[in-house]
Amino acid sequence: MLLLALGCSPSLQRSANPGSGDWPERAELDEIVLNEMGRSRIPGLAACTFEGGEVTWCQGYGLAEIEADRLATEDTPFLVASVSKAVVAVAALEAGLELDEPAQLGFELSHPRSDADITPRMLGSHVSGVVDNWDVIEAEIVQGDSDLPLDEFLESYLVRGGARFDADLNWDERPEQAYEYSNIGAAALALAVEVHRGQDFAEFCSAALFQPMELEHTSWHLATLSGEPAVPYTVSGGEFVPEGHYGFPDYPNGQLRTSAWDLSRLALAWGEDERLRERAWPGLDPDQGFGWYRWQLEGQTVWGHNGGEVGVSAEIGVLGDGRGFVVLMNGEGRGDTLERIEAALLEL
Repeated sequence: MLLLALGCSPSLQRSANPGSGDWPERAELDEIVLNEMGRSRIPGLAACTFEGGEVTWCQGYGLAEIEADRLATEDTPFLVASVSKAVVAVAALEAGLELDEPAQLGFELSHPRSDADITPRMLGSHVSGVVDNWDVIEAEIVQGDSDLPLDEFLESYLVRGGARFDADLNWDERPEQAYEYSNIGAAALALAVEVHRGQDFAEFCSAALFQPMELEHTSWHLATLSGEPAVPYTVSGGEFVPEGHYGFPDYPNGQLRTSAWDLSRLALAWGEDERLRERAWPGLDPDQGFGWYRWQLEGQTVWGHNGGEVGVSAEIGVLGDGRGFVVLMNGEGRGDTLERIEAALLEL
């Protein structure tokens, strides 16, 4: 077992996998990942690669929970932050949502300074005019699952007269006039799925996606999660600080917890779907698709999504040749941590 001692950090090591696959040994990759974890102060990490229609390699490194000396494995659920939005887009397609019809949320959704319709595609592509008022959003973060329903929170945020409504801080330009990344917009897309199907969004995802694909360590809520999740950690004064398992009412934009093994199979199944790559407003952001977006990695075009929250960082990506990766971490890392690890995973 490869070990790397890091002074006041926990000793990092490659974990013994619990048996999802008989993966090849990649000693050089192990060394790169462990060195990056040490450099960037990451307690635990799990990663997978896929190619040719199947997962080709998975591995856990370091600790999912420092205090309990619990190893991170390919089956450890991690909070994946905004990677959740990629799954919301997949759920919208699976639900058969009409992307270019007015979004139905169970209450009237209208821009306070425009009578233009707002569609699910606009919500998923961040051009709806709905923006993030962080004073409101951060005030609702709790330990554990939030007991404030998604629809109640969004109605109070988006509808004039609501307790959390602010025409200037919750809304920006008219629909289709500007690109602005929106957590609230992604949560509203999930609510549109909920209303369209007449079923709680989390329950729909479980029944339509997670259970049929046998994603055993994936859930929107802690209460229904199988497996003990990795603890998010920040670093203060050279020490790791556990941030606990937190939640928020607008959960679809960033609260999914899933394992690298589970998420790699979802990315493998959906990552090449052209509907996720459709760029309806190239003049606003030519790299933004429906829920998924593209970027460059060592000269290669990647489609996927990044995620970052307090104490966590994650990324999924699919290349044009069908190769792809999942990287989940219970630390925030540095600006280039994910890029370095992903390049090593893909041998770029």
